[in-house]
Amino acid sequence: YDTLTGLYNRNNFVRILSEWLAKADKNEVISVMFVDIDDFRKINDGMGMIVGDELIQLFGQFLGELSSESVIVSHFTSDIFCIAINDPCGQRSIENIYNTIQERITKPFLLTDRRELTMSVTYGVAEYPEAATSAVELINYAEIVMFRSKSNGKGSIQYFNSEILNDFLENV
Repeated sequence: YDTLTGLYNRNNFVRILSEWLAKADKNEVISVMFVDIDDFRKINDGMGMIVGDELIQLFGQFLGELSSESVIVSHFTSDIFCIAINDPCGQRSIENIYNTIQERITKPFLLTDRRELTMSVTYGVAEYPEAATSAVELINYAEIVMFRSKSNGKGSIQYFNSEILNDFLENV
């Protein structure tokens, strides 16, 4: 588990996602969504690492509440979280999770020193079997798509398509 947030760490997330993919059939959809806090470096540098860590903890706690038997949440790096949804539908769909996060971040996070912080988040989504068939590929593609989403403007969501991947690979 991640020591800062208590969420799954990257290794455990990849292990569980790999297990889901091994059991999935070609008719199932497994979604991976990268969630990146916009301008986190400005918060961390401008307000200090303690404030940055607290914001990560508060946001991670909120994201952890979305976890269920078919939704896993991981803290990947400083300001990046990754969510996987096994056979998404209803409340477990990407759109519903996206809308839930977007609704929450319209309200500020209350820090222990009583300061309030607001933030925006950018998302990238890749899905099995359309985008990839392995956990590592799905995660990589969701990250690539998230970076494309950032180039379209903060607070946006982008879904995988082969054009994005080809464009990325041509510019590497």
